[in-house]
Amino acid sequence: NDISNPFLRDELARQLHTDMGQVACHGTWVNFFINGSYKGYYNPTERVEEGFLQSWHGGGESWDIITVGSAVQGGDNVSWNAMRNYISSQNVLLPDVYTEIMRPLDVTNFVDYLLVNVYGATWDWPHNNWRAARERAPAGIWRFYVWDAEGAFGGFDGSAPTTDPFIARNINGAGVASPLLNGTAEIPVLYTRLRNSPEFRLLWADRIQKHFFNDGALTDTNVANRFIQMRSELI
Repeated sequence: NDISNPFLRDELARQLHTDMGQVACHGTWVNFFINGSYKGYYNPTERVEEGFLQSWHGGGESWDIITVGSAVQGGDNVSWNAMRNYISSQNVLLPDVYTEIMRPLDVTNFVDYLLVNVYGATWDWPHNNWRAARERAPAGIWRFYVWDAEGAFGGFDGSAPTTDPFIARNINGAGVASPLLNGTAEIPVLYTRLRNSPEFRLLWADRIQKHFFNDGALTDTNVANRFIQMRSELI
């Protein structure tokens, strides 16, 4: 029932992303019985699938959904690959290029998604455990969704977070290299390219100002209140 509980941490990360003004999967807590025999408690949650996306964003029933390794979970990867190729090949310092990037990518959502994972020091991300999706329509835009964030907020033994998401390190001292935001997976490449843009860096600073100050979603008070509320539901 404390922060070492991976179910609580996963749900906490998703709820904090909601507090930041983004769409996130909503979960709850249940006790599970089979024929009167108690099997434990679970955290059922919405999944990043077509019905979830349509219910929260509107639009049609057809969506492109991408996960780790650019694997397709819905639709196809044509728009996804085109966005990644454009960002990787163009000079993001140019205002016109950055404006074009904002057409297929919700950059505010991307920054908020990065910030909640950076704040939580999620050690098994971003090379793992992520989802992105867009409506398959001319104005469809890619957004990222917190998923499987039980690696946030420290070790499973209740130890404090030790991961610096901006550099590679060993996962919880286990001797396994964890390439984080300086790695070569999809999210790190998007981030390292975009951070060359003054507009992106300004947006990053603006979102820090919004979320970490003046009763924002990631202030100590809001995070503590969210945690205490969730813990009380599990006790």
